[in-house]
Amino acid sequence: EDQWIAPGYKIADEIILDIGEYGSPLSWYGDRNTVGFHPFFVDTPDGEKWRIVLAYEGEIVVLQEDEPERSFPLSGEIRSMISSANGRYVLFVPEAEEQTPEEIVWSGYSPPEHRVVLLDTDTGEQVTATGISGGVLIGNDGSVVAIRRSAINFYDSELNLLGTASNCIPEMGGSATGYASDGSLFVRVHTEDFSDQESRILRACDRYGNILWVTDHEHYGKPMVSEHGEYVFVLKPESLLCLDGGDGSLLWEQPHSDRTVYLTSASPGGAACAYPTDLTPAGVRENPLRERHMIIGRIDRDDTARMARIRFQSEQIRSMQPVSVTGVGLSLWRVFIGPRGDFSSYRLCTFSPDGTLLFTRKVSRAGAQYTITATQSDLVISSNGPRIMWFDNQGIHIVTLEEEGDSE
Repeated sequence: EDQWIAPGYKIADEIILDIGEYGSPLSWYGDRNTVGFHPFFVDTPDGEKWRIVLAYEGEIVVLQEDEPERSFPLSGEIRSMISSANGRYVLFVPEAEEQTPEEIVWSGYSPPEHRVVLLDTDTGEQVTATGISGGVLIGNDGSVVAIRRSAINFYDSELNLLGTASNCIPEMGGSATGYASDGSLFVRVHTEDFSDQESRILRACDRYGNILWVTDHEHYGKPMVSEHGEYVFVLKPESLLCLDGGDGSLLWEQPHSDRTVYLTSASPGGAACAYPTDLTPAGVRENPLRERHMIIGRIDRDDTARMARIRFQSEQIRSMQPVSVTGVGLSLWRVFIGPRGDFSSYRLCTFSPDGTLLFTRKVSRAGAQYTITATQSDLVISSNGPRIMWFDNQGIHIVTLEEEGDSE
């Protein structure tokens, strides 16, 4: 089936927006009709609302539920952009005529003069700076972290340099870095000898680049940081750790006997994470009926740790990727079915905090008039929904699920 809804639930509303209605495609991508697309669910005085940040030729357009469209003209064409978790701040890199091979290889690198522009979509203020390059992260307050090969630079919302920390890991982001949505805590793999695996640790910094704490190698792994930096989840090959964000001490450990797959999602609000695992030994992982799991870990408001494990065996499922998880443990997964190398379609799957499947739909981008570039997730779920937003060959979808009998 192309769609399935759990008994007791219904689609209360579905909006489809045409991404081509709001501007012209980015010229930097040639004739591919490409638009920058960053979807969010954001808190407002009137409750949680959807927000979409779109990058077009010469402008950023912000669409928000129950508000008029806003457009921000830009000086220079957009080559790439990244947004804060709350969708307020957008840092974009203007197009450059010349690029070094290093800048082409590393997503997020800025042009030769390293010029970037930080846009506040609430006020329309644009701040331009040069000399900022590397893998970039943005906090909800507009603070910026730029990870370079030899150093990590910390900036305020005016792009003034606040501090610097050393960097010994060539990877710009990914599994080496965790960052609080509010910009208060930055955690990254660190070592004095990159060739020595046993020397790798985690090191935490505040928004000024001051080192707050370091772990030993035993507590080293892929870091994921809660919204306000209270907790740091650390994913290891056979366990999930939770560290105190204040001092790095171990709060709890949840072991799992299966191999961890380092595809993760951390919640932009609250404290939750999601990741898949695989029980099968490496030598027989081609067996389609091997046992696999999707795991959602979270910390409730009373500081209680919760874990949900979704077990499955399937001949059809090739891989699954967690793309969005909320602070209460609602999770959104992209599940690929069919032959290897085919990423044109997938199953969008939504799970409740206890791991119950609520909704699934087949999503395809084959034959789409527009393509999107998204340096962050292109699928999101609301924190107290479930409301889901994604892009496919029909446009931007915003779906509201509701329990039968419920109403506005």
